[in-house]
Amino acid sequence: MREIHISNVSGVNLEALDEGLRALPGAPVVGISLRRGALIVHLETEADEVQADAIRSLVSGHDPQQPSAAQQARKTREAQLKSAHDDAMAARQAAAGAGDLSERVALLTRRIDWLEKLLEALVAGEKTL
Repeated sequence: MREIHISNVSGVNLEALDEGLRALPGAPVVGISLRRGALIVHLETEADEVQADAIRSLVSGHDPQQPSAAQQARKTREAQLKSAHDDAMAARQAAAGAGDLSERVALLTRRIDWLEKLLEALVAGEKTL
C-alpha cells in the first residue's frame, strides 16, 4: 500500500473528502485517515504520480463546509422529519377544536403521516428528533 501524507490541513470533512477522492477517474484510493495533524491518503500500490498529483490537488481544494451527498441527504431527511413533526403537533392542537368528524380525521391523518416517517427513519437508523 502507498500513502500520501499531507500536513497543514485545516479542517477536514472526512466523509466528503473520501467521497471526492473515490470519485476521481481510476481512483486508487483505499481510504483516508488523520494522524498527528496530518491527512493520510491510503492508495493501492500501483498508484502512479499522475494520480497522486490529482489527489493532492483535490485535497488542497477541499472545503470542509461542503457536505457529501450522503450528509446532504441526511440533512434533508432530518428537515423533512422536523417539518412533519411540526405539522403533526399543529394538527394535534387543531384536532381538539375541530368541529366535525371529517375535519378530525384529516388532522389525525397528518399525525399518522408523521408517525410513518418517524418509523421509517428509525428503521433506517437515521437521526430523529
